[in-house]
Amino acid sequence: MLLGHAKLSTTAQYTHVATKTIRDTVSPYEMLVQLQDQTIKRSLKRRGAGVSRPGLEIADIFRVHGPGWRRANAGHVSLTQLKVMSAIEACRTETLCGHVAGCAKCGHRHIAYNSCKNRHCPK
Repeated sequence: MLLGHAKLSTTAQYTHVATKTIRDTVSPYEMLVQLQDQTIKRSLKRRGAGVSRPGLEIADIFRVHGPGWRRANAGHVSLTQLKVMSAIEACRTETLCGHVAGCAKCGHRHIAYNSCKNRHCPK
């Protein structure tokens, strides 16, 4: 069911869009599912190294879809909002640097990247 209509052709008639255009449109939900699948695969690789993360984070969504969203909403987003998005994208990445903790006995090293310290960041 699309926009409450039983047939795609009826929806196309009311929205003045070609049926092929509607079929070719990818749902944002489908893109999130694909992003979550990719993130879970990365997370599973990291778990083998002893690091655990949630399957999907806001920062992951911002990194993938943020640039396109900012272009599409240029002029409608405040500078403060853009700064928050940038801070969340950079949070706990090599962009903000970090520190290394090492074990003198076995030589194991753990890299901990710095937080953005933005009050809107969920980390």
